Amino acid sequence: MKKIDIFKEIIRIMTNDSSTKKDIKGKNPDLFLNEINEEMSDDEFYYLVRSYLASFGIIGHVAISKKELDLSFLRLKYYNGLLYVIDSDAETNLLKGDQITYIDGLSIYDFYLKHKLFFVQTNEERRYMDWSYFVKKSKQITICRNFKEVLVIYQPVSNEKKRILFESKWIENDIFYMRMDNFFEEDKISQLYKECEQALSSAKYLIIDVRHNQGGSDSLYFPLFKYALPEGKGFNDLNIVDDFDMEILYTPFNTEQRLISFTEQLNDPATSQETKDLINNFKEELITNEEKGYVRYPSDISSFLPELKGISVSPKQIFLLSDVYCGSSGENFVEMMKWMPKVTVVGRATMGILDYSNCSSVEFADYILTYPTSRSLSIDVGKGMTNKGVIPDIEIPWTQKHLTEDIDLKYIIDLIKDKKGK
Repeated sequence: MKKIDIFKEIIRIMTNDSSTKKDIKGKNPDLFLNEINEEMSDDEFYYLVRSYLASFGIIGHVAISKKELDLSFLRLKYYNGLLYVIDSDAETNLLKGDQITYIDGLSIYDFYLKHKLFFVQTNEERRYMDWSYFVKKSKQITICRNFKEVLVIYQPVSNEKKRILFESKWIENDIFYMRMDNFFEEDKISQLYKECEQALSSAKYLIIDVRHNQGGSDSLYFPLFKYALPEGKGFNDLNIVDDFDMEILYTPFNTEQRLISFTEQLNDPATSQETKDLINNFKEELITNEEKGYVRYPSDISSFLPELKGISVSPKQIFLLSDVYCGSSGENFVEMMKWMPKVTVVGRATMGILDYSNCSSVEFADYILTYPTSRSLSIDVGKGMTNKGVIPDIEIPWTQKHLTEDIDLKYIIDLIKDKKGK
């Protein structure tokens, strides 16, 4: 498929099949289309298409990615005009705590001005994925390490390193900690719940860390609700404000693409029967509504999981750790847990990408387009979360101290100790 044809198809999808079409048109695609030629490099083509998609202002849920991924791990934080390395594979030549001051000879500010169209968000803190791309593609980086200026060349990693994505431990005899970095690895999450079942019932204080949760399937965090709901109470007993309906955009193309995705999930041996039942229900709705366009779904939380009630053997108080890296189903989890009287969210606002969700993916040779098929009606009353995220109950602004110690976790532990002392 020619580059020009790929881009034209992406334009068609964003115009007809993306749920953003009611609100966001993006920049005039002709401005980008006129720049495309078949002789341009893959990197040049990717840069152009991504710049067009960036004009929609939606992180992650409107995106193009390469099938051949860079396996190296890099997480950045923009702070006071500099980029800080939060975490990285050592083989990349970047270390946690490095301050990136120049990329290919340009200051961070000047580099941003040169590539402004490529950046998705106006919010500086939410540009970390765009910055990661440029750092990985750079020829030379100037960093400050141990108060010395150092020139380094970013080195891609050929083999993906094994990372701790799920963790559980006792911090004290009545404080239990769980870390969950995604909601899509169903087998690992099921194993985590199994291992933590006794602790979840006996801990007085529970800390759930979803600061780096990449999202996944909502159903995989449902088992935690029985510990968070008040004893004997369900969702219909909660005092929930601003619970907005959602609408899904049904088109023949969307139905076709999502059915392909659902079939892959159903054929995956790691998918549980419960998840398969949910997927089969979604498939029926897709086929029934294929030609209907936007279909509204009432968000009647009183009927959500009606049989689910809070249990007596559960933590007295639950703390959630959140951050801007938490997105999609991860931040939906934060939003729902925030409704619970015994839950306190601590940290920083989440990514803020739930206004447009239920994403579909389309493959084009070496590229994958991701676009949303649902839309929150919170947008219509000016209460969308784009650029905002889910706001924590207790906000802890990020500072350089976060590079050397877990300030957020320490705050919660100190808070618990204060409660014990009273």
